[in-house]
Amino acid sequence: MKANPYQPPTNIESSPVDNPNTNPNVLTSLSDLVGDDTIDIAGTADYSDLGHFLKIDGDLGYTFPAVMIGCLALFMLVTIGFGGREWIPIGVFASLLLVTVLAVSTRGYRRSLFLNSHPDWNTPLTAQFHKDGLTILEEHVRTRYRWASILDFLSGTNLLVVRVATPAQRVILINPSMMTHLDGWNRMVALAKRWQAMHLKPGSPDPWIKARASLRNRERPREVTPPPDSIPFAGPLTNHDMRRGGSNVSLNRRPWRTHLVRCSILVSVAAIFFELVRFVFPASGVAEVILFGYAVAGAIWFISLRHKQQKEPQLLHFFAGYVSDEGIVTDFGNFHESFQWPAIVIFDQSDQHVTLRRSGTNKFIHLKSDMFTDHGEWQATIEKVVKACQRASVIRR
Repeated sequence: MKANPYQPPTNIESSPVDNPNTNPNVLTSLSDLVGDDTIDIAGTADYSDLGHFLKIDGDLGYTFPAVMIGCLALFMLVTIGFGGREWIPIGVFASLLLVTVLAVSTRGYRRSLFLNSHPDWNTPLTAQFHKDGLTILEEHVRTRYRWASILDFLSGTNLLVVRVATPAQRVILINPSMMTHLDGWNRMVALAKRWQAMHLKPGSPDPWIKARASLRNRERPREVTPPPDSIPFAGPLTNHDMRRGGSNVSLNRRPWRTHLVRCSILVSVAAIFFELVRFVFPASGVAEVILFGYAVAGAIWFISLRHKQQKEPQLLHFFAGYVSDEGIVTDFGNFHESFQWPAIVIFDQSDQHVTLRRSGTNKFIHLKSDMFTDHGEWQATIEKVVKACQRASVIRR
């Protein structure tokens, strides 16, 4: 057999400096706090929890919008008083820009974006914090996160929010009613405070930067050892692979408010720029020519950027795993997921790739022929996937 150029080393030993999973400043503190007595969670978050989360996660409140509106009104009074009616168009479009900026900061708009990007946020949750991190159990799916995969640990009144690093970030809302033991909530609050003390102190690196670097690291070791009767795989995933597999077309379209906001910002900025140029160059037609030139330059830049993105593949992440009779295991270093066959359906398939989708969600698994050691293993994988998904579809019926 020829060696797979994408295959990472099978040993799991690495330097504590290079591997955040073995960094004593991370593992020792949080692991000792949890110890051998796990923190069990079972329940469902509701819309009151979501509202509380949006309030503690970057809510502007009422003071900032009121100050901004007051400043705009003062600007209009002063400029119109000194400059006359010529400043009215600038004030109108500045008002449109301000209203748009304030609109995207409102809780209702942020809620619509959250619901669109996290459609399964309030599905029943069964989870467990243990000395190695967090494990989430769902129907036919098991996800295990190490401490290094936690990006944020927000705390509020009767609410804790955990963000974990996946190819698309996952947000977990936890309230006291979801604790299965009486002391569970107090232990969770202590865990959140410990994490914040470690990662929110001045000079601390952004956890997402380290997590993203780990996701794209081709040299990282396997965290899950493939069983002898399984078919291992490993390799990079690019934006071209997602486009080829069809999963770049989101199953959850952006809400109409997003398109309206983009149009409002574009129109208001262009109009303000045009009016300012017209003041500087009052000669007839000069402002139109300058604005047209900038529009053409912007269009050329946008088209060239899109062409470059479509021509040159961009690495999204590197992952490994294996295929077995029970299902598929994906290994992303700081976290790994185990999918049983009843949770998987075939989304797209060709001679060189197969795209699998977790049933009822917009989560995908991309497998390519060059992720496997040889063509025989790739063909064996395709046969195993097709047969297993067919059996699972019969069971679901």
